[in-house]
Amino acid sequence: MKRLVLPLSVVALSGTLLIGGCDFLQSDTEVKVEDNSPVLAIVNGVNITQKDLDSAVSQLPPNVQAMPIDQLREPLMNTLIETELLAAEGRTQGLGDSQDFLHSIERFKVFSLREANVARVQDEAVTDAALQAAYDEQVQADELTKEVSASHILLDTEEEALAVIAELQGGADFATLAQERSIGPSSESGGSLGFFKKNAMVEPFAIAAFAMEVGAFSATPVQTQFGWHVIKVDDVQEVDAPPFQSMRVQLEPELRQKAMEDHIEGLRSGATIELKYETTEEPAEDDHAEEPAEDDHAEE
Repeated sequence: MKRLVLPLSVVALSGTLLIGGCDFLQSDTEVKVEDNSPVLAIVNGVNITQKDLDSAVSQLPPNVQAMPIDQLREPLMNTLIETELLAAEGRTQGLGDSQDFLHSIERFKVFSLREANVARVQDEAVTDAALQAAYDEQVQADELTKEVSASHILLDTEEEALAVIAELQGGADFATLAQERSIGPSSESGGSLGFFKKNAMVEPFAIAAFAMEVGAFSATPVQTQFGWHVIKVDDVQEVDAPPFQSMRVQLEPELRQKAMEDHIEGLRSGATIELKYETTEEPAEDDHAEEPAEDDHAEE
């Protein structure tokens, strides 16, 4: 039976293994990482521990992590052993003293600290109370209890959209214009998008659609990253809000992202940042690019 072999690049995706059981980075002035977990192997006097194996597992892709540990243990231990052997040899060759190597270690420390701090900020932000508050806010804003059925005509330019609005004001049929002019795939159905919640659309489209009365079409074109939209609201319905527990999976990443954006904005505003290279573009007023929602009908 052919044994499972996991490439070193797969096991050590972020270089975590290099500061675990492999002692070649330690010097007389560095603090040795304390590891009291069970020793699984000893390579030329260097311990490889359960903590090292657990760290290796955590670096694997999720689908590989899901495999039984009995199938992963041998290939991972082989990789850890080979990592120690190659690292120790590299130290005897003086590779650990090169400026390039030392610089890469410093950068690794910086990025590791960054990841640890990101985890800290996000974990502190995502509490049960914060999740409940985010859920209540969405309920009160009709984001979970109101659905709009709308149609749209998607066009390449604002001029084309204004021309369509002029025709609609003159009595033209919306569905017919959608079939003739819209560049979106929903044109075949007269531009109909069906019912959707507010958070299912990109923000400009959602704000416009949810502010309109049934039967009305947008008096001015709505721009998104997909183009220029002329929107018509066909119907509105009230729905029950999904239970809080079912929304946790969606709300948690939203809170994590918001917490990081706010934290970074605060760090940048309090920092002195001097750019020493020539920029090719004027600084944008808003550094955060608009991103489509997960279930984005507006691109149709």
